Formats: sequence, structure tokens, C-alpha cells
Amino acid sequence: KGEEQLHEQLLRAAAKGELDVVKRLVLHHGLSPKHIKTIDGDRLTPLLLAAHYGHVGVVEWLITNNHSDPKTEKHAKYGFNALHMAARGEGYGRHCGCSCSTECSHLDVVKFLVNNKILHPSDRDSFNPD
Repeated sequence: KGEEQLHEQLLRAAAKGELDVVKRLVLHHGLSPKHIKTIDGDRLTPLLLAAHYGHVGVVEWLITNNHSDPKTEKHAKYGFNALHMAARGEGYGRHCGCSCSTECSHLDVVKFLVNNKILHPSDRDSFNPD
């Protein structure tokens, strides 16, 4: 498969919470999630998509295995990081209705990022730079 097709698969798997697929694409195909971004103008990474849709397993795996950098990966237009994306995600704290194959929990993503001191609620987005 072409590299672009693999990138799209990784983005889709992260958004759907398919951790096994994310692992296979990263480990077997050597994809680097930090450098893969959506082509829709928002330039979302697998980490940001997983956070937005509440997939704590994918978020945790990407960060703890150094496949994503939560301090530098931000939404291109608004500057949201993974914590902002989880907090603003659809259906905060419940199944988001995104037709994913796993249950979503945005609150678990928020807790993982804050409790492990990965990101802090006072981190700023582009709307609140001070």
C-alpha cells in the first residue's frame, strides 16, 4: 500500500480507537504519528484525533511509547492540544456517537493527561494566549 494510504488508515484508526490497528501501522509499517497530519486544513495528528474522540488507550500508547509529543502537537487553526481536544470532544464523558468500535471516554483522556502531568489545564490555546 502507498504511504499516503497508510497515513489515512492510521488517522482513521486513531479516531475510531482501534489500538491494535494503530500499533500495527506504527510498529510494522514504521509510521511516525508525530509527523502524520490530516490533510483537511486542520492538520490533526493521530494523538489529537484520539483525544477528541475519547480514546484513552490510543492516547496513552502514543504518548508512553514516544510516538507523539503532546507538548507540541496542536490543532493548526485554534492551537488546541490533546487536553483541549478531549475536553471539547463530542459527548464529553460518554459514548460520543462517532460510530467507533470502542466506547469513548473523554474524561479518562483528561484524567490521564492531567494526573500524569503531561498537560495542564492552564496550558493555553490560540484563543487564550496569556
